[in-house]
Amino acid sequence: MAVEARFYVAEVTKRPIGRMGGYAAPVPLGEVVLRPATGKGNEEWASSTPSGEFKMTIRSEALSWFEARLGADVRILLDDVPAEDTGE
Repeated sequence: MAVEARFYVAEVTKRPIGRMGGYAAPVPLGEVVLRPATGKGNEEWASSTPSGEFKMTIRSEALSWFEARLGADVRILLDDVPAEDTGE
């Protein structure tokens, strides 16, 4: 059974970078912070008062995806990784 977690994009902090050793070309670098979504549409599961924060550093073009959704709700689907995807 998969579990859906709903968060909103709370912060996107872009960091300037130059060419970094070992990488082909500079790409966007930044930190993204997601916090639990508790507003309208989330009443069913948010009644348990979720707390916490999901923070990640992203070094790819995906940073612009989060920038475009600043303040918006997103979902994270948590599920088992199939054995064939883990190399086991």
